[in-house]
Amino acid sequence: MFRKAIIIVGVTVFTGVLLLAATLRLNGGTEIFSEVSTQSINSSVVEFAGLAREAYFYAQPLLQSYSSMYQEIAGKSSADHIGAFNTLKVRARVEGESDQSITIKAWLDLRSEPMLLHVPQGGVFLSGIKLVDLYGENAFRIDSDNEDANYLIVTRDWDAEVPLGIRRVIRSNTDLVRVHSATRVASAATYERLKKWAHTLVLVPLSAYTMQPQPLLAPGLKLPRWDEDLATTAQFIPYLNFMLRFLHPEGEEAEQLSRFERIGIVAGLPRAPTRYSGAIAAGIAQAREELSELDQDSGELVNLEELDRATLATIGQI
Repeated sequence: MFRKAIIIVGVTVFTGVLLLAATLRLNGGTEIFSEVSTQSINSSVVEFAGLAREAYFYAQPLLQSYSSMYQEIAGKSSADHIGAFNTLKVRARVEGESDQSITIKAWLDLRSEPMLLHVPQGGVFLSGIKLVDLYGENAFRIDSDNEDANYLIVTRDWDAEVPLGIRRVIRSNTDLVRVHSATRVASAATYERLKKWAHTLVLVPLSAYTMQPQPLLAPGLKLPRWDEDLATTAQFIPYLNFMLRFLHPEGEEAEQLSRFERIGIVAGLPRAPTRYSGAIAAGIAQAREELSELDQDSGELVNLEELDRATLATIGQI
């Protein structure tokens, strides 16, 4: 069966070569044929493989963010399920007498308008509240102190007037932002105090805070089903394309994404490319092998969330 397949492929390729050669002879010679077959085609394959390798590294922080977002927003059976965007979720757990935890989570969608987070006074939140963009980079860390405080979370391009009563404007590089905090406490008294405090946090749209008409809402988001295995193949590209809708690339990153368009990486495009699929698969395989080598060099599994974007970009462009 294998031999038969080889023969079929060989005949098909040979026929194609003859047709191309005949066409080129009609156009005046075989020198062009040699250049097309050995240089142009091979250079395209090499280019596509290289772009796929570089794009796979670029995509890793965004894929990690999407995995978390899908589980917390769409994964209804997940223990980490939050529900809708712009909804604050407080979860209190007691594992034992000396093992209790308070977790605060939310995913902010800032496309329609900024969101305001009210943090009450008390200074009891031990680990702070982190705001993390889609690149996995901390936009800001909020710690409670002895005064109530309002924090306005906006996109990088937001330039409206800041209303009164805002302690700080926090700008995110991406339209979607993860809010996360987890604190473990051993004292039952501290746990109860912390739980009560966490439930006094308030998350509201800016229009609700200023009592102004709500702006036109951005279209709702339908999250593609997350599949960990698919994300290690060329199917990582549709996931990346989904996430590109919420970025604001500029400079070198914008130029990089412009090159990635050659392999079907375009914001919002819902499917992986079919052209040069073998070359793209080879580029992905090379990137995965390099990540595996990082595992071996460190002696432990590399946590991609801990590899910052600059490091991944450096590896990807070597």
